[in-house]
Amino acid sequence: LENPGEVDRFLQPYNLPKLNQEEKEILNRTIMCNESNSVIKNLPTSKVPGSDGFTGTFYQTYKERLLLILLKLFQKIK
Repeated sequence: LENPGEVDRFLQPYNLPKLNQEEKEILNRTIMCNESNSVIKNLPTSKVPGSDGFTGTFYQTYKERLLLILLKLFQKIK
């Protein structure tokens, strides 16, 4: 599946919902530092929010360092 046409043909039988223009714009907007900061601040401290095995306490403890890394990663992905 190296080109968009092949991807479209592959996904066609699944009748996936389509995003409207507003939803596309929301998903494509730049992730801001204050958003990431808010997410980290509100993580449950003893739970693991992802598959990396790090708890909310880890993210909150190293928040200042992680925010810069995460923002660079988000920008690169975009």
